[in-house]
Amino acid sequence: KSLELGQQTYLPDFTIHSPRAAIYWEHFGMTSSSEYRAGMYRKLENYHRHGILLWENLLITCDHLDGGLDIQLIDGLIRLFILPRFQERP
Repeated sequence: KSLELGQQTYLPDFTIHSPRAAIYWEHFGMTSSSEYRAGMYRKLENYHRHGILLWENLLITCDHLDGGLDIQLIDGLIRLFILPRFQERP
């Protein structure tokens, strides 16, 4: 789902609607590219400026330099940050 923040429109990789609020998940893939990283940092700064805060209502993951993913990390993020929000009473 598109997300408008000021003059910017983003398409987070995932938007999870919990009973309390939306949680956005961005996955950054080409972090070995300095140009890609610069855009990543600009996006994260804009999220922060608009109250979308890392580990609060924003999750991020990145590819390894070889392009792989740490599925255990992803599973841990889901268990730690997402599942509890669906188990709480609003």
